[in-house]
Amino acid sequence: MLVAATAALTFHLVDSALEERLRLEIAQAARLLGHPGFPLGDESLRRVAEFIGADVVVTDAAGRPVATSLAPERRRAFAADALPAAGDRARVAEATLGPERFTVGVVALPPPRVGSVYVLYPVDLLASQRQRAWAPVTLVAALATLGAALLGRAGERRVVAARTQALLRLLVSVAHEVKNPLGAIKAIARAQAKRAREGTVEPAPLELIAAESERLALLVDGLRSVGQPAVTARKPVDPDATTARTLSLLEPLLGHRRVTVEADLRAGEATVLADASQMQQVVLNLLQNAADAMPRGGRVRLASRLEGGRWTLTVEDEGPGVPEAVRARLFQPFFTTKERGLGVGLALSRGLCRAHGGDLALEPSAGGAAGARFALWLPAERAAQPAAAEGA
Repeated sequence: MLVAATAALTFHLVDSALEERLRLEIAQAARLLGHPGFPLGDESLRRVAEFIGADVVVTDAAGRPVATSLAPERRRAFAADALPAAGDRARVAEATLGPERFTVGVVALPPPRVGSVYVLYPVDLLASQRQRAWAPVTLVAALATLGAALLGRAGERRVVAARTQALLRLLVSVAHEVKNPLGAIKAIARAQAKRAREGTVEPAPLELIAAESERLALLVDGLRSVGQPAVTARKPVDPDATTARTLSLLEPLLGHRRVTVEADLRAGEATVLADASQMQQVVLNLLQNAADAMPRGGRVRLASRLEGGRWTLTVEDEGPGVPEAVRARLFQPFFTTKERGLGVGLALSRGLCRAHGGDLALEPSAGGAAGARFALWLPAERAAQPAAAEGA
Protein backbone atom coordinates (compact mmCIF):
# COMPACT_ATOMS: atom_id res chain seq x y z
CA MET A 1 0.00 0.00 0.00
CA LEU A 2 2.81 2.38 0.90
CA VAL A 3 4.53 1.68 -2.42
CA ALA A 4 1.33 2.29 -4.42
CA ALA A 5 0.51 5.43 -2.46
CA THR A 6 4.04 6.75 -2.87
CA ALA A 7 4.00 6.05 -6.61
CA ALA A 8 0.63 7.79 -7.04
CA LEU A 9 1.82 10.75 -5.00
CA THR A 10 5.02 10.95 -7.02
CA PHE A 11 3.10 11.04 -10.30
CA HIS A 12 0.86 13.76 -8.90
CA LEU A 13 3.88 15.79 -7.87
CA VAL A 14 5.55 15.26 -11.26
CA ASP A 15 2.39 16.53 -12.98
CA SER A 16 2.09 19.49 -10.61
CA ALA A 17 5.75 20.42 -10.92
CA LEU A 18 5.66 20.14 -14.72
CA GLU A 19 2.53 22.28 -14.99
CA GLU A 20 4.06 24.82 -12.62
CA ARG A 21 7.22 24.82 -14.75
CA LEU A 22 5.20 25.41 -17.91
CA ARG A 23 3.23 28.24 -16.27
CA LEU A 24 6.46 29.90 -15.12
CA GLU A 25 8.04 29.46 -18.54
CA ILE A 26 5.00 30.96 -20.28
CA ALA A 27 4.81 33.88 -17.81
CA GLN A 28 8.51 34.67 -18.26
CA ALA A 29 8.16 34.51 -22.04
CA ALA A 30 5.20 36.92 -21.85
CA ARG A 31 7.26 39.37 -19.75
CA LEU A 32 10.02 39.31 -22.35
CA LEU A 33 7.75 39.53 -25.42
CA GLY A 34 5.64 42.25 -23.78
CA HIS A 35 8.66 44.50 -23.15
CA PRO A 36 8.50 47.59 -25.43
CA GLY A 37 12.17 47.12 -26.38
CA PHE A 38 11.78 43.52 -27.58
CA PRO A 39 11.90 43.29 -31.43
CA LEU A 40 8.59 41.46 -31.82
CA GLY A 41 8.49 39.56 -35.13
CA ASP A 42 8.43 36.11 -36.71
CA GLU A 43 12.24 35.77 -36.73
CA SER A 44 12.67 36.67 -33.06
CA LEU A 45 9.85 34.26 -32.11
CA ARG A 46 11.53 31.49 -34.08
CA ARG A 47 14.67 31.99 -31.97
CA VAL A 48 12.59 31.84 -28.77
CA ALA A 49 10.83 28.69 -30.06
CA GLU A 50 14.17 26.98 -30.81
CA PHE A 51 15.32 27.62 -27.25
CA ILE A 52 12.22 26.41 -25.36
CA GLY A 53 11.34 23.60 -27.80
CA ALA A 54 7.79 24.79 -28.53
CA ASP A 55 6.06 27.06 -31.05
CA VAL A 56 5.11 30.58 -29.90
CA VAL A 57 2.31 32.83 -31.17
CA VAL A 58 1.58 36.44 -30.13
CA THR A 59 -1.90 37.77 -30.92
CA ASP A 60 -3.50 41.19 -30.73
CA ALA A 61 -6.57 42.04 -28.64
CA ALA A 62 -8.83 40.56 -31.34
CA GLY A 63 -7.00 37.23 -31.36
CA ARG A 64 -5.22 37.82 -34.70
CA PRO A 65 -1.58 36.62 -34.89
CA VAL A 66 0.89 39.52 -35.05
CA ALA A 67 4.03 37.35 -34.78
CA THR A 68 4.52 33.59 -34.81
CA SER A 69 7.09 30.82 -35.12
CA LEU A 70 4.52 28.51 -36.74
CA ALA A 71 5.07 27.00 -40.17
CA PRO A 72 2.70 28.42 -42.86
CA GLU A 73 0.24 25.49 -42.75
CA ARG A 74 -0.03 25.63 -38.97
CA ARG A 75 -0.37 29.42 -39.07
CA ARG A 76 -3.36 29.10 -41.38
CA ALA A 77 -4.96 26.65 -38.95
CA PHE A 78 -4.37 28.88 -35.94
CA ALA A 79 -7.57 30.25 -34.39
CA ALA A 80 -7.34 31.91 -30.99
CA ASP A 81 -11.09 31.50 -30.39
CA ALA A 82 -10.62 27.69 -30.48
CA LEU A 83 -7.97 27.84 -27.72
CA PRO A 84 -8.19 28.55 -23.98
CA ALA A 85 -8.85 32.21 -23.20
CA ALA A 86 -5.92 34.23 -21.89
CA GLY A 87 -5.86 35.70 -18.41
CA ASP A 88 -3.37 37.40 -16.11
CA ARG A 89 -2.28 33.96 -14.82
CA ALA A 90 -0.80 31.44 -17.25
CA ARG A 91 -3.00 28.43 -18.09
CA VAL A 92 -2.07 25.02 -19.49
CA ALA A 93 -4.58 22.81 -21.32
CA GLU A 94 -4.94 20.48 -24.29
CA ALA A 95 -6.38 21.94 -27.50
CA THR A 96 -6.85 21.21 -31.21
CA LEU A 97 -5.64 23.23 -34.20
CA GLY A 98 -6.92 21.73 -37.44
CA PRO A 99 -6.00 18.02 -37.43
CA GLU A 100 -3.37 18.39 -34.67
CA ARG A 101 -3.62 18.37 -30.89
CA PHE A 102 -1.29 20.32 -28.60
CA THR A 103 -0.63 21.03 -24.98
CA VAL A 104 -1.24 24.80 -25.03
CA GLY A 105 -0.11 27.45 -22.56
CA VAL A 106 -1.65 30.91 -22.72
CA VAL A 107 -1.30 34.19 -20.81
CA ALA A 108 -2.14 37.83 -21.49
CA LEU A 109 0.68 40.17 -22.53
CA PRO A 110 1.67 42.62 -19.80
CA PRO A 111 1.04 46.34 -20.42
CA PRO A 112 1.75 48.43 -22.43
CA ARG A 113 1.31 45.77 -25.12
CA VAL A 114 -2.18 44.33 -25.59
CA GLY A 115 -2.84 40.76 -26.66
CA SER A 116 -1.94 37.21 -25.70
CA VAL A 117 0.99 34.77 -25.83
CA TYR A 118 0.31 31.16 -26.84
CA VAL A 119 2.97 28.43 -26.41
CA LEU A 120 2.23 25.17 -28.26
CA TYR A 121 3.90 22.12 -26.73
CA PRO A 122 3.65 18.50 -27.97
CA VAL A 123 0.29 16.95 -27.02
CA ASP A 124 1.93 14.07 -25.13
CA LEU A 125 4.20 16.28 -23.04
CA LEU A 126 2.59 15.43 -19.69
CA ALA A 127 2.29 11.72 -20.54
CA SER A 128 5.92 11.44 -21.66
CA GLN A 129 7.11 13.10 -18.45
CA ARG A 130 5.08 10.59 -16.42
CA GLN A 131 6.62 7.70 -18.36
CA ARG A 132 10.13 9.04 -17.79
CA ALA A 133 9.39 9.27 -14.07
CA TRP A 134 8.20 5.62 -13.82
CA ALA A 135 11.60 3.86 -13.83
CA PRO A 136 13.15 5.79 -10.93
CA VAL A 137 9.84 5.63 -9.03
CA THR A 138 9.80 1.80 -9.12
CA LEU A 139 13.36 1.71 -7.76
CA VAL A 140 12.87 4.09 -4.85
CA ALA A 141 9.14 3.88 -4.08
CA ALA A 142 9.63 1.25 -1.32
CA LEU A 143 11.84 3.70 0.61
CA ALA A 144 10.05 6.90 -0.35
CA THR A 145 8.07 8.81 2.26
CA LEU A 146 5.59 11.62 2.10
CA GLY A 147 8.14 14.06 3.53
CA ALA A 148 10.75 13.12 0.92
CA ALA A 149 8.20 13.58 -1.84
CA LEU A 150 7.25 17.03 -0.58
CA LEU A 151 10.90 18.01 -0.33
CA GLY A 152 11.39 16.79 -3.88
CA ARG A 153 8.58 19.02 -5.05
CA ALA A 154 10.11 22.02 -3.31
CA GLY A 155 13.48 21.26 -4.89
CA GLU A 156 11.89 20.96 -8.33
CA ARG A 157 10.31 24.37 -7.94
CA ARG A 158 13.65 25.91 -6.98
CA VAL A 159 15.27 24.34 -10.06
CA VAL A 160 12.41 25.55 -12.26
CA ALA A 161 12.67 29.08 -10.88
CA ALA A 162 16.44 29.15 -11.51
CA ARG A 163 15.97 27.77 -15.05
CA THR A 164 13.30 30.29 -15.99
CA GLN A 165 15.37 33.17 -14.65
CA ALA A 166 18.34 31.95 -16.68
CA LEU A 167 16.08 31.70 -19.74
CA LEU A 168 14.86 35.26 -19.27
CA ARG A 169 18.41 36.59 -18.91
CA LEU A 170 19.48 34.68 -22.00
CA LEU A 171 16.61 35.95 -24.14
CA VAL A 172 17.09 39.57 -23.03
CA SER A 173 20.81 39.30 -23.77
CA VAL A 174 20.17 37.78 -27.19
CA ALA A 175 17.73 40.59 -27.99
CA HIS A 176 20.38 43.14 -26.94
CA GLU A 177 23.15 41.47 -28.96
CA VAL A 178 20.99 41.23 -32.08
CA LYS A 179 19.44 44.69 -31.83
CA ASN A 180 22.67 46.69 -32.09
CA PRO A 181 23.97 45.28 -35.41
CA LEU A 182 20.44 45.24 -36.83
CA GLY A 183 20.12 48.94 -36.00
CA ALA A 184 23.41 49.68 -37.75
CA ILE A 185 22.38 47.66 -40.82
CA LYS A 186 19.02 49.45 -40.98
CA ALA A 187 20.55 52.93 -40.71
CA ILE A 188 23.23 52.22 -43.33
CA ALA A 189 20.75 50.62 -45.73
CA ARG A 190 18.46 53.68 -45.55
CA ALA A 191 21.39 56.03 -46.13
CA GLN A 192 22.55 53.98 -49.12
CA ALA A 193 19.03 53.91 -50.56
CA LYS A 194 19.02 57.71 -50.46
CA ARG A 195 22.44 57.88 -52.10
CA ALA A 196 21.26 55.41 -54.77
CA ARG A 197 18.47 57.81 -55.70
CA GLU A 198 21.08 60.58 -55.93
CA GLY A 199 23.48 58.38 -57.92
CA THR A 200 26.26 58.50 -55.27
CA VAL A 201 26.33 54.98 -53.80
CA GLU A 202 29.53 54.24 -51.84
CA PRO A 203 30.95 50.69 -51.52
CA ALA A 204 32.29 51.01 -47.93
CA PRO A 205 28.87 51.14 -46.18
CA LEU A 206 27.72 48.12 -48.21
CA GLU A 207 30.79 46.22 -47.05
CA LEU A 208 29.89 47.17 -43.47
CA ILE A 209 26.37 45.78 -43.96
CA ALA A 210 27.87 42.50 -45.16
CA ALA A 211 30.28 42.40 -42.19
CA GLU A 212 27.55 43.09 -39.61
CA SER A 213 25.29 40.46 -41.22
CA GLU A 214 28.08 37.89 -41.08
CA ARG A 215 28.74 38.77 -37.43
CA LEU A 216 25.04 38.21 -36.66
CA ALA A 217 25.15 34.85 -38.43
CA LEU A 218 28.16 33.82 -36.33
CA LEU A 219 26.34 34.87 -33.14
CA VAL A 220 23.22 32.86 -34.01
CA ASP A 221 25.24 29.81 -35.07
CA GLY A 222 27.16 29.99 -31.80
CA LEU A 223 23.99 30.13 -29.70
CA ARG A 224 22.44 27.21 -31.57
CA SER A 225 25.58 25.15 -30.82
CA VAL A 226 25.41 25.59 -27.04
CA GLY A 227 24.88 22.27 -25.29
CA GLN A 228 25.18 20.30 -28.54
CA PRO A 229 28.10 18.04 -29.51
CA ALA A 230 30.45 19.98 -31.77
CA VAL A 231 30.19 18.82 -35.40
CA THR A 232 33.12 19.98 -37.52
CA ALA A 233 33.59 19.98 -41.30
CA ARG A 234 37.37 20.26 -41.41
CA LYS A 235 39.61 21.10 -44.33
CA PRO A 236 43.03 22.78 -44.69
CA VAL A 237 42.78 26.37 -43.44
CA ASP A 238 45.27 29.22 -43.14
CA PRO A 239 44.71 30.16 -39.47
CA ASP A 240 46.39 33.56 -39.68
CA ALA A 241 44.27 34.55 -42.69
CA THR A 242 41.09 33.37 -40.92
CA THR A 243 42.05 35.37 -37.83
CA ALA A 244 42.72 38.48 -39.94
CA ARG A 245 39.34 38.13 -41.65
CA THR A 246 37.56 37.88 -38.31
CA LEU A 247 39.38 40.97 -37.10
CA SER A 248 38.21 42.87 -40.19
CA LEU A 249 34.58 41.89 -39.42
CA LEU A 250 34.90 43.41 -35.94
CA GLU A 251 36.85 46.55 -36.89
CA PRO A 252 33.77 48.83 -37.13
CA LEU A 253 32.50 47.68 -33.72
CA LEU A 254 35.94 47.89 -32.09
CA GLY A 255 36.58 51.33 -33.54
CA HIS A 256 33.24 52.59 -32.21
CA ARG A 257 34.23 51.30 -28.76
CA ARG A 258 37.68 52.97 -28.96
CA VAL A 259 39.47 49.63 -28.94
CA THR A 260 42.63 49.23 -31.01
CA VAL A 261 44.14 45.88 -31.94
CA GLU A 262 47.85 45.23 -32.33
CA ALA A 263 47.99 42.14 -34.56
CA ASP A 264 51.25 40.22 -34.76
CA LEU A 265 50.41 37.16 -36.85
CA ARG A 266 53.65 35.29 -37.46
CA ALA A 267 52.64 31.71 -38.12
CA GLY A 268 53.79 32.07 -41.72
CA GLU A 269 52.85 29.07 -43.86
CA ALA A 270 51.01 27.27 -41.05
CA THR A 271 48.01 25.15 -42.03
CA VAL A 272 45.45 23.56 -39.73
CA LEU A 273 42.64 21.13 -40.44
CA ALA A 274 39.65 23.08 -39.21
CA ASP A 275 36.15 24.34 -39.82
CA ALA A 276 36.85 27.94 -40.85
CA SER A 277 33.50 29.30 -39.63
CA GLN A 278 34.01 27.69 -36.22
CA MET A 279 37.51 29.17 -36.04
CA GLN A 280 35.99 32.57 -36.79
CA GLN A 281 33.45 32.04 -34.00
CA VAL A 282 36.21 31.34 -31.44
CA VAL A 283 38.34 34.34 -32.47
CA LEU A 284 35.26 36.60 -32.57
CA ASN A 285 34.26 35.51 -29.04
CA LEU A 286 37.75 36.20 -27.66
CA LEU A 287 37.98 39.64 -29.30
CA GLN A 288 34.51 40.64 -28.09
CA ASN A 289 35.35 39.50 -24.56
CA ALA A 290 38.53 41.59 -24.66
CA ALA A 291 36.55 44.65 -25.82
CA ASP A 292 33.90 44.07 -23.12
CA ALA A 293 36.66 44.05 -20.48
CA MET A 294 37.60 47.63 -21.50
CA PRO A 295 34.37 49.71 -21.53
CA ARG A 296 36.37 52.94 -21.87
CA GLY A 297 38.51 51.60 -24.69
CA GLY A 298 42.04 50.29 -24.74
CA ARG A 299 44.42 48.03 -26.59
CA VAL A 300 44.16 44.35 -27.48
CA ARG A 301 47.29 42.41 -28.40
CA LEU A 302 46.68 39.61 -30.87
CA ALA A 303 49.63 37.31 -31.63
CA SER A 304 50.11 33.95 -33.35
CA ARG A 305 53.08 31.61 -33.57
CA LEU A 306 53.94 28.18 -34.88
CA GLU A 307 56.03 25.91 -32.70
CA GLY A 308 56.15 22.29 -31.64
CA GLY A 309 53.54 21.24 -34.21
CA ARG A 310 51.00 23.71 -32.81
CA TRP A 311 49.48 26.91 -34.10
CA THR A 312 48.88 29.14 -31.06
CA LEU A 313 46.92 32.40 -30.87
CA THR A 314 46.97 34.66 -27.80
CA VAL A 315 44.47 37.46 -27.12
CA GLU A 316 45.45 39.86 -24.34
CA ASP A 317 43.54 42.93 -23.13
CA GLU A 318 44.20 45.81 -20.73
CA GLY A 319 41.11 45.28 -18.59
CA PRO A 320 40.98 44.43 -14.87
CA GLY A 321 41.77 40.75 -15.44
CA VAL A 322 39.89 37.68 -14.19
CA PRO A 323 39.42 37.48 -10.39
CA GLU A 324 40.83 34.37 -8.78
CA ALA A 325 37.42 33.55 -7.28
CA VAL A 326 35.73 33.04 -10.68
CA ARG A 327 38.51 31.32 -12.65
CA ALA A 328 37.31 27.81 -11.81
CA ARG A 329 33.88 28.59 -13.31
CA LEU A 330 35.09 30.69 -16.25
CA PHE A 331 34.39 28.06 -18.93
CA GLN A 332 31.05 26.85 -17.55
CA PRO A 333 27.99 27.47 -19.79
CA PHE A 334 25.84 30.49 -18.80
CA PHE A 335 28.37 31.74 -16.24
CA THR A 336 29.17 35.42 -16.71
CA THR A 337 30.26 38.44 -14.71
CA LYS A 338 28.79 40.89 -17.24
CA GLU A 339 25.44 42.63 -16.80
CA ARG A 340 24.33 41.81 -20.34
CA GLY A 341 26.53 38.79 -20.97
CA LEU A 342 25.17 35.52 -22.33
CA GLY A 343 27.78 33.39 -20.56
CA VAL A 344 28.15 31.02 -23.52
CA GLY A 345 31.12 32.39 -25.48
CA LEU A 346 34.02 30.84 -23.56
CA ALA A 347 32.29 27.50 -23.01
CA LEU A 348 31.42 27.26 -26.70
CA SER A 349 34.92 28.34 -27.76
CA ARG A 350 36.70 25.78 -25.59
CA GLY A 351 34.35 23.05 -26.85
CA LEU A 352 35.11 23.94 -30.48
CA CYS A 353 38.88 24.01 -29.84
CA ARG A 354 38.76 20.59 -28.20
CA ALA A 355 36.63 19.19 -31.03
CA HIS A 356 39.52 20.16 -33.33
CA GLY A 357 42.09 18.41 -31.13
CA GLY A 358 43.25 21.64 -29.48
CA ASP A 359 42.33 23.65 -26.39
CA LEU A 360 41.62 27.11 -24.96
CA ALA A 361 42.91 28.34 -21.60
CA LEU A 362 43.41 31.42 -19.46
CA GLU A 363 47.12 32.22 -19.06
CA PRO A 364 49.07 34.65 -16.85
CA SER A 365 49.46 38.06 -18.50
CA ALA A 366 52.83 38.83 -20.07
CA GLY A 367 55.20 40.42 -17.56
CA GLY A 368 52.60 40.21 -14.78
CA ALA A 369 50.61 43.12 -16.30
CA ALA A 370 46.92 43.67 -15.57
CA GLY A 371 44.39 42.27 -17.99
CA ALA A 372 43.32 38.86 -19.21
CA ARG A 373 45.31 36.68 -21.59
CA PHE A 374 43.65 33.78 -23.42
CA ALA A 375 45.55 31.28 -25.54
CA LEU A 376 44.09 28.81 -28.00
CA TRP A 377 46.04 26.20 -29.90
CA LEU A 378 45.30 23.78 -32.72
CA PRO A 379 47.42 21.00 -34.23
CA ALA A 380 49.32 22.33 -37.25
CA GLU A 381 50.31 20.63 -40.49
CA ARG A 382 53.20 21.28 -42.83
CA ALA A 383 52.48 23.68 -45.70
CA ALA A 384 52.86 20.89 -48.29
CA GLN A 385 50.31 18.56 -46.74
CA PRO A 386 46.91 20.21 -47.54
CA ALA A 387 46.93 19.28 -51.25
CA ALA A 388 47.75 15.65 -50.42
CA ALA A 389 44.97 15.60 -47.83
CA GLU A 390 42.41 16.87 -50.32
CA GLY A 391 43.37 14.27 -52.91
CA ALA A 392 43.30 11.36 -50.42
